[in-house]
Amino acid sequence: MFKINQKAISNRINEQLKDNQDSEQVLKLQKAMKVTPITCMVLTLTGLLLNSPLILLIAASSTLVGAFSNNSLYDRIYNIWAKDKVPPLGAARSIGCGFGAVVLSFSAYSMYNGDALMAYLSAGFMIVLAGLAAVTQICFVSKVLLLLGIKRANSCCEPDK
Repeated sequence: MFKINQKAISNRINEQLKDNQDSEQVLKLQKAMKVTPITCMVLTLTGLLLNSPLILLIAASSTLVGAFSNNSLYDRIYNIWAKDKVPPLGAARSIGCGFGAVVLSFSAYSMYNGDALMAYLSAGFMIVLAGLAAVTQICFVSKVLLLLGIKRANSCCEPDK
């Protein structure tokens, strides 16, 4: 059906980490790296479905933790129980968490003020970005930084021969 390109997945995950990991270790992290985006999606969707600015604000504030630390709050909780721990994440992931916190705060503010359309649009945008990260391991901010030439892509794998 679909052929999964393990090298591409390894590169995408390594782009998000503070320090490069070898390809075997990175591939073990595939499920762990989905914890934060999936949790973000679930909290955001719950806030929208319940029309709760409070839940959206909780999602925003918990996401903000990742902007100022090496791991998101969700990664920290995951690391308490997991065998394969999420290593420290790099600047792109921190910027992404900060961006998410701002967008989710705006969504909460919009919902609180009765502007459901703006709340749904901004939260929906975050759901799409988090879904993309969860399914493909693509970090939106990593790709933007690469396009701007600010960050060189990390490669954990040898080039194909």
